Amino acid sequence: MREMILKKLGMEREESIAILSSCKEGVLAYFDEDNTLAEEACSYVFKGDTLELLNEDHLLNEGKASFAVVKENKVIPEDFNVLYKSVICFGEVVLTDDKAVFKIQHLTGKKAEELL
Repeated sequence: MREMILKKLGMEREESIAILSSCKEGVLAYFDEDNTLAEEACSYVFKGDTLELLNEDHLLNEGKASFAVVKENKVIPEDFNVLYKSVICFGEVVLTDDKAVFKIQHLTGKKAEELL
């Protein structure tokens, strides 16, 4: 069933890349040093298959993580609904001397049909 939902609501890779290129903030989810799920809002720069995370106060661990970006968010109060486009990346955080880099291994995009 999940595969059918993604086919119905999914967007092409090129559109997902365009969203990552045009946005500046997202949410990184990862496991902290206590193996507890943590989420953190991060500014980023998209370069090829990596996101350079710009938050200097991050307390990240290297390892598997996900990164989500939402664009074109439209609230419809009368329907108790939200129309949006989003991109979720799955991959790995790598720490360097001066920054954290999120290496994308899998990219998924979703959009509400009304925004097509």
